This record gives sequence, structure tokens and C-alpha cells, in this order.
Amino acid sequence: MAVWRRVVGIALGAMCLSGTVLAQDIAEIRDLLRAERYEQALDLLVVRVRAEPDDTEARFLQGVALVELGRNDEALGVFERLTQDHPELPEPYNNLAVLYAARGDHDGARDALLRAISTHPSYATAHENLGDI
Repeated sequence: MAVWRRVVGIALGAMCLSGTVLAQDIAEIRDLLRAERYEQALDLLVVRVRAEPDDTEARFLQGVALVELGRNDEALGVFERLTQDHPELPEPYNNLAVLYAARGDHDGARDALLRAISTHPSYATAHENLGDI
């Protein structure tokens, strides 16, 4: 599980999505997440996602904050909706795999990682995670 949680953190730093989050807002939210102030970050993200439901980066970070708070079922829903709305993005599939693996659903994790790789064949994190499974 420790390896998988680290992967979620890597995705936080690596994800580059086009969205409408103001740079100032996203910087503040990322700072809160890095400072492990997950509740505060989540509060800002909930407001942001309500105001801008198409903001993929805010939605992704909302899922990350939920994972860090141990609210994995809610995070699973966030990442599943992201993959439905934006099937071209590999990061939400990778994070779904993390959550599936934490539940012991290795088939679901493998399928999610294969989807991540199909959207971005050189996505190293997904390849590493697939090797772990």
C-alpha cells in the first residue's frame, strides 16, 4: 500500500491538465496538499468544482485530497467520473488502479492501468504499477 499511496502523490505533482483553475487558486491548493492540510484543500476544491464542474484539474485534486483523508469510496467516484468525462487522461486511471489495488481488486487495477497506458503509452508510473500487480 505504501508504494501505491506514493504514486498518488507523484500524480499530484505530475498532472498537467487544461482547466480553468486560476494559477493562484491551484497554487494555494497544491500548497495545502503538500502541507498535509487536506481538509482545507478539500473545502476549497469542493467550492471550485461546484463553480467550475468542467475543471479537470480541480476534480483530480479533489480525488487526491479524498484519498489522503481516507475517503477512498468518494475518491473512487471522483476518478471514475473523470475517466468517463475525459477518457483520454491517464492519471485518473492510474489513481483508480491505486484504489482498486488497495481493495484487493487486482483485475480492476490491471484493467485501469492498461487503460492509462492505452491513453499515454509512455506513462512510466502506470507501467511501473502494472509490473507491481
